[in-house]
Amino acid sequence: MKYSFKQVKESFNVKADIASFSFCFFLRPLSFYVTAFMLIFNLRPNQASIISLFLGVISMAFFCVGQHGFFILGVLFYFLYVIFDCVDGNIARVTDSATYYGKFLDGAIGALIESVLPFFVAAGFYFAGHGLSFLFIGIGVSISMQFALMVINRIAFLNRWIKLEEDDKRDSSVLNPLKSSRFPIKKVGNVLRDVKNVSLFVAAIIGMNTVLLTGFLASILIWALVLIVTTTSDAARYLNVHRRSRWDTRRI
Repeated sequence: MKYSFKQVKESFNVKADIASFSFCFFLRPLSFYVTAFMLIFNLRPNQASIISLFLGVISMAFFCVGQHGFFILGVLFYFLYVIFDCVDGNIARVTDSATYYGKFLDGAIGALIESVLPFFVAAGFYFAGHGLSFLFIGIGVSISMQFALMVINRIAFLNRWIKLEEDDKRDSSVLNPLKSSRFPIKKVGNVLRDVKNVSLFVAAIIGMNTVLLTGFLASILIWALVLIVTTTSDAARYLNVHRRSRWDTRRI
């Protein structure tokens, strides 16, 4: 089925848009044109999300080079990432194919790119010949953003827990995003946690060395990768449920 620019634009509830000025009057309107073009090739919402991820990663790489020409490319690819971040939702609305997994994927990509953006911009500023101060500030801002995202998700989790207890629902499995039974995630997590703790304990006695630091960092990195792979795999199975967006004009 072919979709026109008018259909794409009308599928979005402009009156409900509370985004920033640059978003409402520049980036989102551009996304309508890009969406109409991409629909010619039958692009799916999740495919648009993956494209936005690649554009975001490329922009981060350009930002950290430390040369003005690459910085311009970084800005260009960053705004392309933002536009495609809108495109996936536009496609989902106009084709009535929105799912909770799509919402999860879109949010996860946005959280990743936006949380590391300050670090990569600051790193580029450092590599351009400036001092370390802004590099550390960039690291601090990125950590602050990641912490803020964690707090938001933690509050949502606890609100869900409260709701379950109020409704006297004893099935706590819905609170656990690590539902995969194909991988002994808890056992792996315990082993990696022991490696981390032992590395710190031994380093406190004999001093930190390359082997201990490698074990410490690797245990944390592997655990993070296990969590990412497991949760995203489970999300594809458990969240692939049809949904309607609150921005959708069809609900009005």
